[in-house]
Amino acid sequence: MIKVYHECIYLLQVFEFALLEDTFEVRSQDITRIVVKYINLERYDDVERLISTLDAKGFPSDFVVCTLLLDMYCKLRRLDKAREVYDRIRSMGYVPDVAVSTELIDFYCTTGNPESGEMLLAEMEDEKVHGTVDTYLAVLKGYGRLGQVSEAVRIFGMIKQDVFLRPHMGPNVYSALMNAYTQAKMLPSAVLMMEDMLVAGLMPEDESVALLISAYEKTNQFEKALDVLLKLESKAIRPGVDTLTVLIGWFGKLGLVEEAEILFRNIEAKVEQPDCKAYASLFSTYARTGAIEKARSILGSLNEKKVIITDSAYEQMILSLLDGKHYEEAVSMRDQMVSQGYTASDEIERALLGIQTDSFLSGVNKPSEESGVNKPSEESFLSGVNKLSEEKPAQGE
Repeated sequence: MIKVYHECIYLLQVFEFALLEDTFEVRSQDITRIVVKYINLERYDDVERLISTLDAKGFPSDFVVCTLLLDMYCKLRRLDKAREVYDRIRSMGYVPDVAVSTELIDFYCTTGNPESGEMLLAEMEDEKVHGTVDTYLAVLKGYGRLGQVSEAVRIFGMIKQDVFLRPHMGPNVYSALMNAYTQAKMLPSAVLMMEDMLVAGLMPEDESVALLISAYEKTNQFEKALDVLLKLESKAIRPGVDTLTVLIGWFGKLGLVEEAEILFRNIEAKVEQPDCKAYASLFSTYARTGAIEKARSILGSLNEKKVIITDSAYEQMILSLLDGKHYEEAVSMRDQMVSQGYTASDEIERALLGIQTDSFLSGVNKPSEESGVNKPSEESFLSGVNKLSEEKPAQGE
């Protein structure tokens, strides 16, 4: 495979050399072909060098190549170059189509600059290029991530009032605003948005439900979280993988090991290979409840199945080991995390030094009389757990 790769690079360089010879007729399709090959091989420096050389020789990039460059710079998170290419497309007399403009708008919004994304959207509209739901949705999500709920609500209203966009509003639009409310800790508003979706016959995205349940779990509002899940159950909507993963961690903190195991098996029934977040949640359940051998078996499964462990999953497992007072294992896992190229957060380092952090003190979040947290009644809570833990395929999926 390596030999084939190097042979491919050699042939490209030979072709590029011939292309740049004064006696060679430069054709736009040849340039496009080389650029595509270099991008596919992730030889981005070669792309830039080639484009720079061609520009110097008087062969500026055409619309197709500029579109390829825009896509490349967006993926590389190089906003300045992406905007430069976008402006070049416009200077060539082309009006960038919706797909190209949406890509740059999404780039602005995912890098924390939804205002610029919305300005570009306004430029599109001025040039009679009407944005799609995805275009507006990128801006809505951008404001939501920054906690600018009023702006997110305004964009939601623009979508809803647009005669062309309204028929294409799906669960993703409602879920995006639901997420904005949740991230801003406006949980009652998030629940109202979910209820509006249910009334309209729409199914909230599982990621949004998981985010809401996680917010309730972090504030120890067990009854309200359970109420959300039972409302969904009443519409034959059972928790998806993201929500089940949150619930596994929640049940583990409450010491409900068997219920957590049932939920993990439910995930295994839904997907061919659970992700590292699901494994980390079950690992944390075992680590916190003293079942360290079972926790080690989870690590064995991760290694055997070659599941890539993210930095956040490592940190979740390390904190659970500390909560369970498995200090040597926690240090060993931190070392493993670092060996994989990750950097442990200050929170982890402080916790390993024995400094009491919020996560170290309240990570278990077990309701207790001393903490003043109202534990849900055994009957009401466990009846909900039993409904959610039934080992049967989800409906409506």
